[in-house]
Amino acid sequence: MPTWAQPTKHGRVTVRCLSASHTDIPGVISALRARGETVNEVRRIEPPVSDWNNVASAEVWNLSLPIVAYELWSPDTTHARARSTWSSLDAAERHASGLSETQLGYFGSTVIFVPQLRPYLVGHTDLMVPGGPEQWGELRLVSEVFDGGITIARAAEVLRIDAARPLEPAERIRMLQVHYVGATFAEMNGAGPTTKVDGVVALPRDAHGQSGSDWRITVVGESDADSTTVGLIRGIGGGYFTQEPWRERSPALGFSGPARVIHVPPNPSAGAAAYATLTRAGAPACICDPFAEHASLDQVASLLKGARVITKRRAINQGKVTKPWAKRHGVEVKTMSKIHDRFVVGVRHGFLVGYSLNGLGQQHSFIVELDNSMRLEVLNVFESLWSTADDAW
Repeated sequence: MPTWAQPTKHGRVTVRCLSASHTDIPGVISALRARGETVNEVRRIEPPVSDWNNVASAEVWNLSLPIVAYELWSPDTTHARARSTWSSLDAAERHASGLSETQLGYFGSTVIFVPQLRPYLVGHTDLMVPGGPEQWGELRLVSEVFDGGITIARAAEVLRIDAARPLEPAERIRMLQVHYVGATFAEMNGAGPTTKVDGVVALPRDAHGQSGSDWRITVVGESDADSTTVGLIRGIGGGYFTQEPWRERSPALGFSGPARVIHVPPNPSAGAAAYATLTRAGAPACICDPFAEHASLDQVASLLKGARVITKRRAINQGKVTKPWAKRHGVEVKTMSKIHDRFVVGVRHGFLVGYSLNGLGQQHSFIVELDNSMRLEVLNVFESLWSTADDAW
């Protein structure tokens, strides 16, 4: 466990280790609220294990393995109260807590870490492969050179691991050291660049950061990916996290992007663009549409695996949403009689949809993209509706 997780007389962090069956984030939020704690916003991020700017990465929390982090931000009043307590501590007590300056913005908040079992990169020099390469199938390396938001070049190659050997200084920018680490989270968290080297692999040469630009390396498997960003010119490019004031404190609404209104005029191209916008919600999605039909839902197919849909009974009776269709997409469907407004809420974004999904682009309508605090409220409404809705079949 990280040093700040160790119990101390003046510890400032409460740590609970939960089993895989307790990682239902909406359930955790509900439990916190039941205890009287207020959650202002939830942000889900998949930070790199290490980051050249030492910003939004697992290493900020003294972790050395890939994680998904859920940041449950408390209101500013709770943060101010916790910070006031911190201010009253003497230097020895602050040292005992083990907290770094980078973490002080989280005072009063809850951060949930869900470890991930997958190949991952530590910096731009080392690739960790838990359990060895056999279980991961074909892996690919992607190398991208970019400048700010502009991608200058990109190349991908199948990962071919050669025998381990010492790398010459000139090779270090073109090669990765490969380490076969243990497949438990404890073994992964204890591994690092000093772990025994089991092989080396060449990075794609057609797009690689030798020119002085920033570059990103990504390892991609059949279902998993991990990346690291390297800044050869500091301040140019780099991760977008560096633009967020998270070291101090989330703004009043945390990290929410501002809500915005998107006009959908009556033409097919606008309808297609509207469906593309909705797919940004992220899977699995929660969809409420009284006039749902599978043809329009297929337009947001990337949201459907594991999705939940609430519609009216007549959509089922008229065959617009069928049991074989739902089974094929892995969608759960329930019905309610008293629903009207349409919305799509996913793990990343939420949208209020003025017109049913089956009519986007047919008449003038609007889509409202929610900020994260609004998205959380709409998600809570969906959960309440879902708990009382009837099974479709």
